[in-house]
Amino acid sequence: MIVDLHRPGGGMRLVEALAEHTAVPVMVLSGDHDEAVKVRALDAGAEDYVTKPFAAGELLARVRVMLRRRGRTGADVAAGALTLLPSALSVRGPGGTAEVTPTEFELLRALAGADGFVTTGDLLAEV
Repeated sequence: MIVDLHRPGGGMRLVEALAEHTAVPVMVLSGDHDEAVKVRALDAGAEDYVTKPFAAGELLARVRVMLRRRGRTGADVAAGALTLLPSALSVRGPGGTAEVTPTEFELLRALAGADGFVTTGDLLAEV
């Protein structure tokens, strides 16, 4: 998601809410070049900060990098009887749908990516 910090209703609050309640990667756009504002946005959960004016090609490249780095395409991921729903930060299974924290979601994604193989190492370090 791309969020303009100066959007009506407060862009910083939206960045914080997205980071707290979803696994959606967030990029901030702003005309504010102040380092403290950039640091606050990144600490609030943004994964990148782009200052205006910017070139469209650079913006698209940054989006591709962010998605590649996070492995998030927005598509649901089937893992056996479970379906991981990145847009809702939830997991659907035979018993219904459950919301999970971003860390829980990333752990489930890592385990789903193991595709039946034994997973070794520190999973938390991988997510």
